[in-house]
Amino acid sequence: MRKSETIKIFSAHEMKLRIFDVRKETNISKTVAKIIDDVRLRGDKALIEMTRQFDRCEIDSVIFKSRRVKIDRALENCMKTAFARILKFHKETADESKLIRREGEILGRIVRPLRRVGVYVPGGSAPLFSTLLMAVGAARAAGVKEIAVATPPPVNDLIIAAARIAGVSEIYSVGGAQAIAALAFGTESVKPVDKIVGPGNRFVAEAKRQVFGRVGIDSIAGPSEILILADESSSPKMIAADMIAQAEHDIFARSILLTSSRRIGEAVILEIEEQLKDLPRRDIAKSSLAERGIIGICRDSSEMLALANMCAPEHLEIMIKKPWEVVKKIYAAGAIFVGNYSPEILGDYVAGPNHILPTGGTARFSPPLSARDFVAVSTVQSFSKKASSVLAKKAVMMARAEGLEAHARSIESRFYESRFGKSRFDESRFYESRFDESRFDESRFDESRFDESRFDESRFDESRFDESRFDESRFGESKKKSRKR
Repeated sequence: MRKSETIKIFSAHEMKLRIFDVRKETNISKTVAKIIDDVRLRGDKALIEMTRQFDRCEIDSVIFKSRRVKIDRALENCMKTAFARILKFHKETADESKLIRREGEILGRIVRPLRRVGVYVPGGSAPLFSTLLMAVGAARAAGVKEIAVATPPPVNDLIIAAARIAGVSEIYSVGGAQAIAALAFGTESVKPVDKIVGPGNRFVAEAKRQVFGRVGIDSIAGPSEILILADESSSPKMIAADMIAQAEHDIFARSILLTSSRRIGEAVILEIEEQLKDLPRRDIAKSSLAERGIIGICRDSSEMLALANMCAPEHLEIMIKKPWEVVKKIYAAGAIFVGNYSPEILGDYVAGPNHILPTGGTARFSPPLSARDFVAVSTVQSFSKKASSVLAKKAVMMARAEGLEAHARSIESRFYESRFGKSRFDESRFYESRFDESRFDESRFDESRFDESRFDESRFDESRFDESRFDESRFGESKKKSRKR
């Protein structure tokens, strides 16, 4: 087979050694920490200086004064269609408050939208207006009222148009780690938010990691990635197109093909080289595929599935003969695209589900962005006195088993006669009608296990009983005689 400088073929074993070693991240935590501290201390002044330094852009204020922009009418209609689908999908899958009422009990969850969120939208050579539509659509579906967008200057017209369609008027022309710091801590111009969402470069990702706890975040996103499952029935042309589409994001993007067919793997290489020839972002895509692209040849479909689940990719395309049989065997993927005519790019723009997804294997435990990311959930518990008494004894016993006496007394204070819990427990105040005596099996009590020899009569001291203190007049005949008198 002819060697390719664009992308290489590996065995499944070789792929395992490479799969989690495709990115070499630089330690940037100290740099980001300094940026965050500077924004906290100097506010807007620091933001303006950093914008000049990092973005090479002069601004007088971080508040973006929106302007009316004209974009292609057909593209505007596409944006409107996409936002309507995003909003509809996220409303249909949103969590709702729910209360469960039983005898004397109310249990449930109250779901409330966050009061204020921040959306980071990457700018640069490829302004991702679609990210604004995705994030704002999910937030709107959850009922969030205040949404602030931060994006690097100069603010692209397409981002302005997308913000107008999504109903966002609060835009800040600031990017990078400094934008995350401003949204988290606030400045003279930027009101702090409760949560920050949206992808960005490694500085943005590190800043989100450092401000987590002060605010909520969606995830710490890494470079974008796709994994494609293919067999002999798959189209090399479609596979190559989808791998290149992922690779053109940036040089850190990762494109992986897993197939049981070496013929398909070799055909995909030829297609990639052909399709790269006239691509505007050819250099970026070629570098990404050469450094981080992988074509893995597997023994069979079982090995393909095992590797796919191990990778837990951001995007998973299933381009095999019977794709739905595979779907039920996938337990770790951010977004799954089933069949040859379900390319990941539809999910990027117009399908409806969110394209802000877990990366770097975190799909094993993290979900895609949704309306659930923009709500605060409180559980609710309410008991009548009667219902509380049914559970009280059990709670007391469990608290003492954990060595938490005050927990036990908290329960007992509601059923003791004495304020400080020194008098006997008032059994009459418990609701015991739920105890079914018929279920008590006396045969399980073994009298033979009762050892009378353990009772030591010698320890009973009769001298402690003072007969002089016993007043017979309170009992029997003496009491009757006194009444006759």
